[in-house]
Amino acid sequence: MLERITALRGSFSAWQCDALLVDHPIDLFYLTGLRMSAGRLFITRGAAQLFVDGRYFEIAKSKVPSSVEVARLEEDSQKRFLAQAGIRKLAFDSATMSYDRYEKCNLSFGEGERVLVAIPSPLKNFRAIKTEEELVKMRKSAALTKEGLRHLCTILTPGVKEKDLAWEFEKFCRERGAEKMAFEPIIAFGSNTSFPHHRASDRPLLAGDPVMIDVGCVLNDYASDVTRTLWSAKVPPEFFRLQKIVVRAQKAALSICLPGTSFGDLDAAAREVMREEGVEELFAHSLGHGIGLETHEFPRISLRAEERDTRLKEGMVITIEPGLYAPGICGARHEDTVIVWEKGPENLYEDLTFINPQGKYDK
Repeated sequence: MLERITALRGSFSAWQCDALLVDHPIDLFYLTGLRMSAGRLFITRGAAQLFVDGRYFEIAKSKVPSSVEVARLEEDSQKRFLAQAGIRKLAFDSATMSYDRYEKCNLSFGEGERVLVAIPSPLKNFRAIKTEEELVKMRKSAALTKEGLRHLCTILTPGVKEKDLAWEFEKFCRERGAEKMAFEPIIAFGSNTSFPHHRASDRPLLAGDPVMIDVGCVLNDYASDVTRTLWSAKVPPEFFRLQKIVVRAQKAALSICLPGTSFGDLDAAAREVMREEGVEELFAHSLGHGIGLETHEFPRISLRAEERDTRLKEGMVITIEPGLYAPGICGARHEDTVIVWEKGPENLYEDLTFINPQGKYDK
């Protein structure tokens, strides 16, 4: 934790500040190891002080790194800390702080010569590069999700409802240690697969339905995410065409998923395959996203994203998930989570190739 705080201080010059206020719960956990719904961590060039209310005071004193001082969450105490440290420029996360909270912070901490400096998502570049300890946890989270997906395939028979599979996945993962779902399971049958973020319903599975399963869990604080599209022998011909294209598009992106490749170039590689097939207009979302303590975190992989020119680095963990959706007919998406390495991407779901059980639920 101390090295993370030290690394943040290295950005103060670029941010033109002499202290940083961190109050987003996920960022607080990343820097202190403590889950809190409320708290404020002030990081200066020479000190770090965490202010918490009575719910977290005792556990914070015993759990946070010794280099971080712990104090009661009182406005006067925070003002004294900033005054004693001689803080004149206090940076804050403008991506997560509401205008109302900003106004209150400005009244509290922007007095005199002190000013607040808006920095959008100041921790995003640090959190994007995972440590080996984080990667171990993410591999375990992915392994549990794979087990859960394989379990769903054993009960994928005509008559089962979308909601049944969603509940089965959650039950399976929670019984094996998952803290929660990474997101509400997306289970779609038939024409429902044409909705990228379909909510599982009471629709039963019919012979000939394509099936889309997008699932993930949170294990040891880290999220997992994978999508597979399944089919029987009688699905619409259009489905097979879309399925083949998304697999090719993903392979094109994975082939350049190396340090130095820009996020925009990844998206462009997948889109080129779709454009050649005349279906790019059916691609309704970004190619992928970062994943870790949150299911969707920096970076957003898209030609349209602000960070499209930013480049991959070793240790980043991202999803690659091209999808094509023919309204009212069917959709196909193929998503894997990969770790970026110089030698090539480490695909956490590479062994899920069997999940295309043609004829599996026709009987």
